[in-house]
Amino acid sequence: MREKLKSLSALDRTYVTLRIVLIGLMWLGYFLGQIPLKGTFGEAYAPSILVGFTIYGLLFLVALPVFPTKHRMLYMYGFIPDLATLALLLRVTGGPASPFYLGFILLAVVYSLFFERRVGILVSGASTAVFLIVSTNELIAVQWFATIIRGAVIMGAGLLIVSIIQNERDEKSRVKELNEEISNANEELNRRITELHAISEIAMVIHSSLDLDNVGKLVIDILQKILNLPACSLMIIDKKNGETLFAASQGIASGLPNMVNAAQIGGGNELNLEMTADDGSFLKCMPLLNREKMVAVLCSDSGSIDSFSADDIVVLSAIASELAVGIENAQLYKLTKKLSITDELTNLFNYRYFCQRLELELDRAERYIRPLSLLFIDLDDFKKYNDTHGHQAGDRALAEMAQVFKQRCRDIDIVARYGGEEFAAVLPETDVSGAFVVAEKIREGSAQHAFLGKDSRRDEQITISCGVATYPIHAATADELIRQADDALYFAKTTGRNRVCGPHHEEAKV
Repeated sequence: MREKLKSLSALDRTYVTLRIVLIGLMWLGYFLGQIPLKGTFGEAYAPSILVGFTIYGLLFLVALPVFPTKHRMLYMYGFIPDLATLALLLRVTGGPASPFYLGFILLAVVYSLFFERRVGILVSGASTAVFLIVSTNELIAVQWFATIIRGAVIMGAGLLIVSIIQNERDEKSRVKELNEEISNANEELNRRITELHAISEIAMVIHSSLDLDNVGKLVIDILQKILNLPACSLMIIDKKNGETLFAASQGIASGLPNMVNAAQIGGGNELNLEMTADDGSFLKCMPLLNREKMVAVLCSDSGSIDSFSADDIVVLSAIASELAVGIENAQLYKLTKKLSITDELTNLFNYRYFCQRLELELDRAERYIRPLSLLFIDLDDFKKYNDTHGHQAGDRALAEMAQVFKQRCRDIDIVARYGGEEFAAVLPETDVSGAFVVAEKIREGSAQHAFLGKDSRRDEQITISCGVATYPIHAATADELIRQADDALYFAKTTGRNRVCGPHHEEAKV
């Protein structure tokens, strides 16, 4: 019981204290003769009323800890016997002038203090009404004005407390709402700061590397963290050819990019896919960026996509924009790198790259004791073709001849424009007999190719002469290998052209 009493609220403890003090004062006043009793009626019934009030009060005190979830109901039901007891005490102790008149004020004040406005007004009104009813004789007599004033004081005290408490409650409510708004604003601010940090981190990673494949996982991890995405995929697609320029995903099958059609989402519409994430949820894709050449697409479960706020979409669009810039930078870098090692006219490797790769391939051949062959190729009588058909036709012929060479070489072979109408090809893992086979294929392909002639007819033939040299049987260094292949080419051109020759005047059979 003691533990239950300790668990009582401030309202309960205040009410219990007041009731105990009131009961004690009533009995003390009675025994000391300080309570004026009205006639024989008062003297006869006052003790009984005090006993009944005491018993009721004790029962009330016991009920509070016994029924911890029904205190409000106890207070509301307890108001009626409290009011009835005060009315009887007022009746037997002198009417409006009785000291128990203060009990009506106390009753109105207590209920107005601890209950909502409606209850306070109801209790104050009921207390005033009962007080006036009990004081009917005084209302009729000459003391009616003082009695009405006393009733007004009961009502006024209750309303005053109701007003004060209601203002306090309204102020607390406003403060609570303001605190909630501040808390929500702080949470939103912290979230936006986190998002800005994420965008900054992603931008830094993207722009610090030209290989975006290595940053995909980090981008997805950050997106999932700041937007609480269970599974997602971020793609950037080339709108012209549908090529996926960037793709990163978590919790979604890797085949998703092949299902996303750039044309379907290019207009800015959401796309529902007949596909599920690893957790079984249906996916929805939405465009984040729609530029002239590329579109950025985010795919996730439909619930997450639908719950994105305008601010979330701004963050996603910013990340997509950074990725698009990174892709454009990577493409520009690849193009610049390609231009730095590629001959613009023929799209073959240029002289500088040829020299670098020849040294590298020769080192590799020496390290692993493998053969390496070099072809030097020159177009026969190309100056005559150029003078006859013009430089534009000559440029087209060089470009077409370059494709003939590439088509007859392997992917690992390095085919380059050495200068003017001279070409070279580095053939790794190829001995002298294999080099002669490749050179002969090139010679035959060139002779069979029809080039543009007069009146745009393809009736012109351009042949080639080729010199072959092989490491290690013909040369041990790059410079020596070049000299040997060049000497073989010179021999082929001076002995009839349209031939393939080696350093020691070896010749492929035509």
